[in-house]
Amino acid sequence: MLLRAEQSLVLPRRQNWQAEIYAYLGNIAASKGDTREAERHLLAAHRINLAAGLFWGQAVNLLGLGKLKLQLGEHEAANHFLLQGVELAERFNAGNLLMQMHEQLYQSYEALGDHARAVMHHIGYHTHFLQLAQQDSSRQLQSLSARRLHHIEMRLKLLGSEMEISQLRRQSDAGRKRLAWLESAAYQDGLTGAYNRRVMDERVPQLIAHAQQSLSPISALLLDFDHFKQINDQHSHLLGDQVLQMGCKLFLAQCRDGDLLVRFGGEEFLLFLPGVAIEVASKIAERICTALPKLDWAALQPGLAVTVSIGVGQLQADETVADWLQRIDQALYAAKRGGRNRVCLAGEAP
Repeated sequence: MLLRAEQSLVLPRRQNWQAEIYAYLGNIAASKGDTREAERHLLAAHRINLAAGLFWGQAVNLLGLGKLKLQLGEHEAANHFLLQGVELAERFNAGNLLMQMHEQLYQSYEALGDHARAVMHHIGYHTHFLQLAQQDSSRQLQSLSARRLHHIEMRLKLLGSEMEISQLRRQSDAGRKRLAWLESAAYQDGLTGAYNRRVMDERVPQLIAHAQQSLSPISALLLDFDHFKQINDQHSHLLGDQVLQMGCKLFLAQCRDGDLLVRFGGEEFLLFLPGVAIEVASKIAERICTALPKLDWAALQPGLAVTVSIGVGQLQADETVADWLQRIDQALYAAKRGGRNRVCLAGEAP
């Protein structure tokens, strides 16, 4: 019957009726999933209302077209229709239409990841919803309003958080790389990847405090590459850097989560082993001392041989960090005097 009326209602004085029929036909087609037919009828209704200067009808048609495009996932086209509708509905303060349009727009922009515009239209939806709720004094709507208002406010908070996250994600790659570089430079030795003295000063007191609270031991290894000055002088400082990098990779391979490897200075490294007594620490040191000469040093320089001397010590009760490290340093020098390429325990130091 509506299709027959579509063909008969063509007189100018009945244009608004014809527009309504097209709008009804569009809604029926949309409900059946015939989106192409729905769009054709809604556009026809909009053209008639536009020609007749009927603002309300135009706004309703634009809202319908926007909803249809959203169902199709065509967000840009949906936003085009809906934004036109908002501009038109604001001329005659059509609160209910504005509320629906802002609701569709915030959902569309959220789907596009444009959280700033999504928040803006959610606020518009929120504002017009409150205005409509205040105009209706019925108890049922007031109860519904309270629940929906709570939902809207929670949604606004979530959208605000998503917008902040989105802004962070949009930071340039250069900025993120710069930040990562600054963090690395602040805590890591750029050549070897071991931690620097700053980390040692911050972390070691924490490791000691935890060991004391848990009544567990903590040991440390002081590792020094043998004849490192000769390597630099006879070959080059570049080769010396490569030796440090290869050796440090071996040291790091011996570390557990929670262990702390620090470049103490030059060719010296400190390896802190929380929860490890000196007997176990000495075995770790022996393993390093044995494995280091077996690395493929000839790949760097034919005939190159590299060894390491290690001092080992366990923190004693009521001992300061300075005294502890001094004992380990003495053990290291004992290993050097003993012929290098060996491990010496702090208790064996003279």
